[in-house]
Order: sequence, then C-alpha cells, then structure tokens
Amino acid sequence: MGTIDRITEEFLFVENPESMPGPGLILQTKPPFLLGKVVNFKTREEMKIYLTRKGGLGFIKNCPGYLVCVIPIEPLMYSETIMNNEVIRAYEGMANFYLEKKIKRNEGYYKRYREKTDS
Repeated sequence: MGTIDRITEEFLFVENPESMPGPGLILQTKPPFLLGKVVNFKTREEMKIYLTRKGGLGFIKNCPGYLVCVIPIEPLMYSETIMNNEVIRAYEGMANFYLEKKIKRNEGYYKRYREKTDS
C-alpha cells in the first residue's frame, strides 16, 4: 500500500481511474474542497431538462464541445461568500480537468457525447 507524500494536482478522481472512461467523481484538493459528479448526456435536450430539474444552478459547468457536465454533490457545504466566485471557478476547473484527463485521452469513447454543431 502506497502513501501520498503530497498532492500536487488541484483536482483528483475519486472514482474511475484516469485510464477508465466514463463518469465519476472529482475532488478539489485545495480550499474550499468541493466534490463534483460527472454526468454524460446523449442530447442537448436531455442535458437542458436535467439542468432545469436541478434548479438552473449557475455553477454546473460543461466540458466545452461535449454533452458532459460537472455538477455539485448535494448537499454542498459552503459559505455564501465563496459561492459566487470560488465555487464557480472550482467547477470550471473540474470541467477542464475532466476534459484534459479523461475526454482527450479517450476520444473514441467520448465521441458519442460530442456536441453536434449546426453547419
């Protein structure tokens, strides 16, 4: 069993190792220590319905170009002072982390979640 001497990444996967495609959880390793859940959608309409049911939370972030979102794990423990800035930046960071570490390394798997452009 290994030990972690120090954490150098701002985000870590809690489930699904980097080598495995598919949804999982992402932990922010620095304050405010938030946890995000990755959710994949088949269509933009499906994503819109899901986000509407979640109450239109402004800090749900999608991976650009894909029908993949990072959403907060409920209940979220945060103070209102960090809600507008730090939380939004944290979930944007998680979405970008997922894009770089999972989607770009497993593009064949994720092409089914690629957002179609109107051209």
